[in-house]
Amino acid sequence: MLQDAQLIEAWKGSDGGRPQTLVRLSKHGRAQFLSYLEQLEQVIRDAKRGATARGPLDAPTGWLPA
Repeated sequence: MLQDAQLIEAWKGSDGGRPQTLVRLSKHGRAQFLSYLEQLEQVIRDAKRGATARGPLDAPTGWLPA
């Protein structure tokens, strides 16, 4: 699946008669992964900004603590 999406490159072979598979990110896969990390970092920045605006323990209106 990841190889079909061109996110990874894989090679299969053998080393001393034992099967061996080598896998690495492709250039496209690395770009997609970095984009994903940027999205996660944005979520963290948004969460920090929201916590600062409401206070760390304040729930949004209409919500009760569990």
